[in-house]
Amino acid sequence: ANNHAVSSDNLSINFTDDEENVNPAKERSPSELIEASTSTTITTENGTQFKCELLCCTYYGRYVPEKQSDLKSTNDGPHQSGYHPQANKMSDYSFTVRGFNNWKNGLAKFEKHEKSVRHIDCVYLVQQQRKPPVVAPISSAHQHQQAQRRRMLLIQVKLIKFLLRQGLALRGHIEEEGNLIQLLKSKQDNVNELSSWINEGNYLSHDIINEICEIISLTIIRLICDEATDESGVAQLCFTIRSVEDQFIVHEDVIGLYQLTSQSAEHITEVILDILIRCGLDIKLCRGQGFDSASTMSGHLFSVTARIKNLNSKAYYVHCNAHSLDLALQDLTRESPPMTSTLDITNEIVNFMKKSPKCLHLLDKLTESNYCPNLKLLCPTRWMVRASSMDSLVVNYDFVKISLDEISAEGHLVFCATEEVSCSLQRIDICLQDVLCAIKSLTKYLERIKCVDYFKRFYESILKEAESLTDEPVLPRIRKPSSKLVDTKRAPTVYQSPNEMFQQHYFDVVNKVLYALDFRFQQSVFPLLCKVEKFIIAAANRTKEDDNLNIESIVEFLNDDIDIPHLKCELNLLSDYFAAINWENNSGLKKISKIQTVCDLLNV
Repeated sequence: ANNHAVSSDNLSINFTDDEENVNPAKERSPSELIEASTSTTITTENGTQFKCELLCCTYYGRYVPEKQSDLKSTNDGPHQSGYHPQANKMSDYSFTVRGFNNWKNGLAKFEKHEKSVRHIDCVYLVQQQRKPPVVAPISSAHQHQQAQRRRMLLIQVKLIKFLLRQGLALRGHIEEEGNLIQLLKSKQDNVNELSSWINEGNYLSHDIINEICEIISLTIIRLICDEATDESGVAQLCFTIRSVEDQFIVHEDVIGLYQLTSQSAEHITEVILDILIRCGLDIKLCRGQGFDSASTMSGHLFSVTARIKNLNSKAYYVHCNAHSLDLALQDLTRESPPMTSTLDITNEIVNFMKKSPKCLHLLDKLTESNYCPNLKLLCPTRWMVRASSMDSLVVNYDFVKISLDEISAEGHLVFCATEEVSCSLQRIDICLQDVLCAIKSLTKYLERIKCVDYFKRFYESILKEAESLTDEPVLPRIRKPSSKLVDTKRAPTVYQSPNEMFQQHYFDVVNKVLYALDFRFQQSVFPLLCKVEKFIIAAANRTKEDDNLNIESIVEFLNDDIDIPHLKCELNLLSDYFAAINWENNSGLKKISKIQTVCDLLNV
């Protein structure tokens, strides 16, 4: 078994039991030695084949050593045959491992290397890699079909706009004889694909055509934009249009995602205007902008908001209310060390359990018979939904076996309440009156629980729940303050009991949430919009002593949209009109107090 012989297409070497009789240097050239070292079979005199123990002979393909130590020495034991040469003696070593530097004989070496088997194999592999995959033609055909259908749809929309503009009927007594179908057929000479588009009729149904007509009729719009980075690191702008029908039904339509090459206010504004032009929308019809509070988007001088307001002064900027609530909770976590510690502990525990298959399998096995919800990761951007993550951890507390004293105490009261408010703020049909009412209700709730009696009841219930889960709370170790902090406000507070410590944390959290809510929901455009809503409600109820019936205070909002002298004449009739509708439909309304009620009465 120690005898080593090699067979290839043009080489057959026989070994005898006497190894000293073999002189490979005299029998084969160096190039033949290299070829022999790549073989994986051995031929002996009796025809028996077996594999050599060396790596080069057991390799599944053509073996190319990376360094000298990869080849076993040819001077020891059964491998004195010499058919495993030194790596630096191989003809392709300079081109595969070390790098070529013999430039004096470069042309000859290159010509020789081009004829080598390794070079030919590498060229073949590179050519194969450059070939498109099998799915590429299928994907290309699909993209071509999408582009073609998109083109046909745009032609149809243009023809519908023409018919609507001229006041002509789209359909006739016979579907095939309708104006829209006939116009599409007249375009077949220039666009060959229209014939198949008409025959398929996928976008020619009554419902789709009516929906297109409704979208075209929408005029007052509001722009909602948000920027995010995808997994590849490319910044994308999500562009959404919010529009209102004649029946005061609000629609939100996502136009698409658009790549941003720069995050400057000038570039983002150019992208927004380009989208509006491509969609055939006039910026003069815009009545609102919805962005986050970044300086690039909402600054006073050179931001996106300021640039769009220079083009249309009535495009009022409103900071997203759900994002404002989100920022209020972020302010809380920055100012409250206990809340920061609570969220950090929750995040670390959930990540540890979710990212470890062994731990996750064990947890699933323990909770299988108890029907407990799965652990939820903390959302990195939406702070309002973090309550569900903390709740899932509290429910699984007995199985996770980790001390989380403050999660339930501070998570239930603050984050659960704000999560419910956040869901209401994200409704499509919500108005400013409902937004402020929701925030006012949340503020009253927080003020109501900001008392010692409520804290005592809540703290006692938490202690009772934690008896079987963890140890009793204790005071943390008091660190000796630095000499610079002695007799200053930054000196650590010394508590007499855990109850006193948690009570102080409790009131700090509630106070900071109240301050953050008051700060985040004081937008500059809110006073004007509140006056408009109060004016509408006062006009619907019509009380002579009502100070809200002052048109002069909302002239800025009414200009270019409503005939103000005509409105003054109709104010006296509005209350009677609403009263008549209320009486005819037996609505039982004694007083109108919401904008939505006004919209419902107008739609009757």
